[in-house]
Amino acid sequence: MYKLFLLVFLVIFFYSGILSAAPTVNKVVYGWQSAGDAQSTKYLNQDWKLITHFSWLVINPNASGGIVTPVGNPPAGLITKAHSEGVKVTVCVSDFSSVNMDNFLYSSTAMDTFANNLYNYIQTYNLDGVNFDFENINNTNANDS
Repeated sequence: MYKLFLLVFLVIFFYSGILSAAPTVNKVVYGWQSAGDAQSTKYLNQDWKLITHFSWLVINPNASGGIVTPVGNPPAGLITKAHSEGVKVTVCVSDFSSVNMDNFLYSSTAMDTFANNLYNYIQTYNLDGVNFDFENINNTNANDS
């Protein structure tokens, strides 16, 4: 009896899956603008339907928690265009200097200052969030919490 019940259950389960519509899959697909194109208008030709999120490259924390913008700030036109296409805009926070990262990550004051500065930056430029790309953390400090 148990085997018959299991067989009927499996048939109903698989049969109902075949007849039902495909499930909606929520994916996040990022696009980035290279630093070399930071102030160009190439974003006007972007196929915005291919991405859900666009990340502005790049801002860096300095050792005291300030914000460094090596390629400038995101153009208002880019943010407006992305938002009009339903794409969220984030800023990428990165720094490829292990010395600077070690100094920054070991200072709670610097991290607090940066968090406040980052919040203000996101509000100022009407951004939807942030992503972090910290790649060069000193190996001796990488496992510290």
